[in-house]
Amino acid sequence: MKGRETLIGLIIGFVLTSSLSYYKANDFFTAPKIDVFEVPTVDLNNTPVKISEIPDKNLIVNIWATWCRPCIKEMPYLSSLRDRLDSENWQIILISDEEIDKIKSFKDKFKVDLELIKAQEKLKDYGIKGYPTTYVINKDRVVEFSRNGELLLFQTEFENSLKKLDATFVSEQ
Repeated sequence: MKGRETLIGLIIGFVLTSSLSYYKANDFFTAPKIDVFEVPTVDLNNTPVKISEIPDKNLIVNIWATWCRPCIKEMPYLSSLRDRLDSENWQIILISDEEIDKIKSFKDKFKVDLELIKAQEKLKDYGIKGYPTTYVINKDRVVEFSRNGELLLFQTEFENSLKKLDATFVSEQ
């Protein structure tokens, strides 16, 4: 009888541990619900940028850091997206809260050809808990996709959200 109770205890423990691990992993990849339009930002010349004033475009907003390896890894993918999306209907913006000089050095070193802007406040104060964090926001300013973590891990789901907003979008082959 004691062996059976031990076995049942082990099974219950395994199920609980597995459920908790699944919840924590999925919770990690859930991007915080923030209003990116409220984050005060400047371009690399320290000129204010108001994301809320970008007219009638779908947005891909990527929160990143210069020291973040997954951020660096996904930048060529984001560049290829920019080339495949209609610039009249889409804009890709990458936001970092690091110093402008650090962002400029990174841009030069890695030859980044994307729009990099600086948050004037710490992004963690807006609930950002990890890098990279990506949002797809439609023209009506509704979030269609949001994930914390390397975008390439969610590429199918991400690209499906792009197709939903732009029937002409073609997935990467």
